[in-house]
Amino acid sequence: GGKLGDFFCKKYLFLIGCVVFIIASVLVAVGGNIPLFFIGRSLQALGVALLIPTSITLLKISIPSHRQVLSFGIWSALLGLGFASGPTLGGLITVIRGWPMVYYVTALITLIGMVMLWVSLPFKQERLNSTRFDLRGTLAANWGTSFVKNIYFSSAVWSLLLPLFWWRWAATSPYFLSAA
Repeated sequence: GGKLGDFFCKKYLFLIGCVVFIIASVLVAVGGNIPLFFIGRSLQALGVALLIPTSITLLKISIPSHRQVLSFGIWSALLGLGFASGPTLGGLITVIRGWPMVYYVTALITLIGMVMLWVSLPFKQERLNSTRFDLRGTLAANWGTSFVKNIYFSSAVWSLLLPLFWWRWAATSPYFLSAA
């Protein structure tokens, strides 16, 4: 999302991310089966991938420089509040109205934010970056970070599972039992 913002209008990119997230949330809510759930959640991730970096950029270009520290602090605090309160509120909504309502509520909140941005932030003719998009570099960076993340995750899983395998082997091994 951040790199696309260098090539396209940031406000339009943010609004596209909102629309993708809203459509995906409604798809998850009405889906009713596992494949549609996974497709909807994947599309939600795509929408958020457009929203988060673009929202930071919109803050940077729309807030005067002497107020940017405060605006980033507020943005971070609200993001943290969402992460902290989201599971609790989602659980409460699920108990009261069922799990599809959680996705309807997130779609409604995103729609309200989208309208607020549309009304409050004027469209500016942006000077777009004239450099070319480096597809090979982007793919290599994404592949590399995914590779490292997968190695880390795999090693974390093995470090948790290895003692279980060792204990099972140790409990049945005549070598281990005779040494004890």
